[in-house]
Amino acid sequence: MANNPAIAKIRCDGCGDAAEVRQQANGKRLLYTVCETCGCDRRTGDALQALWRENMVPLDAELPEATEPAEAQASTPATPGDEWKPDPESAPESETETESSSGPGSMLGLGLAAVLAVGLAVLGVKYSGGRA
Repeated sequence: MANNPAIAKIRCDGCGDAAEVRQQANGKRLLYTVCETCGCDRRTGDALQALWRENMVPLDAELPEATEPAEAQASTPATPGDEWKPDPESAPESETETESSSGPGSMLGLGLAAVLAVGLAVLGVKYSGGRA
């Protein structure tokens, strides 16, 4: 991998520190960032590439104030009132309830097993020459 020179800088969206913006020397000439803390970020999506282009500043310019990093926002514990709880009526049955069910699906399974057993028994008798 070529060591492309930094063309600008940007706030790392992982940790909020300064990261270098570099550009691939071949292919689509996509931007990528290099942060001392988070490492190299080579995501290629159009929306992210546009965001980097809009927010990068020259190497000798000051970076805008850091906002709270995305990881810190995601790791902030939710208050108990904001926590999602499943609806008890739409929750799936527990495994013990489904094991003991005797619905049409279980009867079909038993019927197929019986047909398979009889078929194998007939084939066994046929290939053994009538001897058991």
